Amino acid sequence: MGLDKDDAVIKRRIRQKYELVAEESDRAAPTDVDLAAYLKAHPAKFMRPAMVSFDQVFFDPASTSPEAVGAVKAALAKGANPATYGQPSMLPRQVTNSSIDLVATDFGDGFAKQVGAAPVGQWVGPLASGFGVHLVRVNARAPPRLPPLDQVRAAVAREWESDQRIRSSEVDFRKARANYDVVIQAKLP
Repeated sequence: MGLDKDDAVIKRRIRQKYELVAEESDRAAPTDVDLAAYLKAHPAKFMRPAMVSFDQVFFDPASTSPEAVGAVKAALAKGANPATYGQPSMLPRQVTNSSIDLVATDFGDGFAKQVGAAPVGQWVGPLASGFGVHLVRVNARAPPRLPPLDQVRAAVAREWESDQRIRSSEVDFRKARANYDVVIQAKLP
């Protein structure tokens, strides 16, 4: 009946099947050495973000003067209890072991950058966020880090296998193309 002739759907399905065969051919499971080498070669894919812990005291700038915020900052620097100052909000007064990315999502990019650069153990501010202004004391900060293979083995294996499929497919296509002369003819108007 010739149903396979010039049928785009059948051609696409044959191409998909060929690509699947090309990707899956001659591939063994990765060894620990393979995965460790892949992790070392592609650290950005698996890097854990910087972490920070901080206390914050919130002020609504519409109802609080800069002088009042300055007075609270002076009291906090002398050891006053931060829970007795500021205005109530839905924001947590204490953030513990949060990634800088999550702080940026919750408080804004500018706020996160300032918290990331603030000295540890010292009240700073006022720092502006999308909600208002804050006095902030960073309690701990950890830089971005590359976790050991044991902690990211599944993700590294998944990325390694994807990379191997792509490479295998490219090699197979180059081999197949070597058997043909490819001529591209432009259509003239």
